[in-house]
Amino acid sequence: MLNFMIDSVVFLGVNDIQKSALLNAKYYGFNCVGIDINRDAKSKNLCDIFLNIDCTNISQVYAQVKALKVNIKALWANNDILIPSRLVLSYLFGLQDTSIKTGITLLDKLSFRGLVGQKDYLIPWDTFKKKDECPLGYPVIIKPYIGSGSQGIRIINNPSEYDAINFENPIIIERYIPGSELGINIFKTERSTHRLGSVYRYFDHVSHHVPIGTITEYDENLLDKAYGVLEDYLTDIEFYGMAKADILIDSNGKHYLIELSSRFHGEIDTEYIFSNVNYSLSKKYFGYVKDGILPNTTFKDDHHYGYISLFVKGCTTVPEIDLSELPTGDFHGLEILSYMPHRYCGDTINLAPQSTYDIVIFAIFKSKIKYLNHEFLVLSRLLNKEFEDLYE
Repeated sequence: MLNFMIDSVVFLGVNDIQKSALLNAKYYGFNCVGIDINRDAKSKNLCDIFLNIDCTNISQVYAQVKALKVNIKALWANNDILIPSRLVLSYLFGLQDTSIKTGITLLDKLSFRGLVGQKDYLIPWDTFKKKDECPLGYPVIIKPYIGSGSQGIRIINNPSEYDAINFENPIIIERYIPGSELGINIFKTERSTHRLGSVYRYFDHVSHHVPIGTITEYDENLLDKAYGVLEDYLTDIEFYGMAKADILIDSNGKHYLIELSSRFHGEIDTEYIFSNVNYSLSKKYFGYVKDGILPNTTFKDDHHYGYISLFVKGCTTVPEIDLSELPTGDFHGLEILSYMPHRYCGDTINLAPQSTYDIVIFAIFKSKIKYLNHEFLVLSRLLNKEFEDLYE
């Protein structure tokens, strides 16, 4: 039952992955107004009131929430697709957030470069125009202007692959720089900048460009340069609010800004992984909304925590899966803590992984060490093999 005397948070999307954020809003005493196009959204029961609306239908969301006559203190919508909805609704409800123009520009992998002057941490790039030769040589990486979750990303290694490019939507070409990747988070106010938790991201670029997993990153020297790059960019554009960035580190230790958005990284990291070191970003944010202070806890632990992505291959719909048959506890040196479904039986997926949407299960683990890339790749393949044997 909605208490009209209590401040409220509007959640755009209330599936199972938003459960932790909903509970953290309640921890700080907020009403939770949940909005989801799915009338059976898995966390709707945690909402004080639930509205079955498409979150991208801004006018309908605004009208129905405004009709509730509640005191809205914040909106939570932690994915790229809903950033425009969050920013426009924040403006309509008089909430402080990233400016609409800046937030939407950051979603464009080409346009975000134009918000600042020339920077040596921006990867050399060009727009795709059919030419006899690739303007940046080989290899290069191509990306759609707009998109998230690794959708549409490909590495082009030679002229024949370049000639075969045929995208309906505009794409950019970047020089492909081998290296490692960090996912970092910041919250910036008018007076202060807060460096928040970070992960090291693992890939199997031979197979696809979807992350095969992440692990908590504590290396202060490595992170200091990464945060320095993001802070330089955000200072130049007079940014306010949440920011997440992907940072590339080449073999010489040079840091590059790959992309950024006016949100935190997805909840699988910032809630379900970070909570193992008592470091939930939604809890920090709602604490700031409540008291004007960002709770100060240290992002470090004697152990590392992360996830391994599990994929269903060769199917266009997710089969029925019994997670209780997957291994827990010790698994070749790491400790598997739990499994979190990301897709469910009957959900549509691609035949082979094309984006983070195609991650079916997150296997959450604990480890005494931070694995090297080749070590993690072995663990990923071993666990995915057990997963394949289960659903086949």
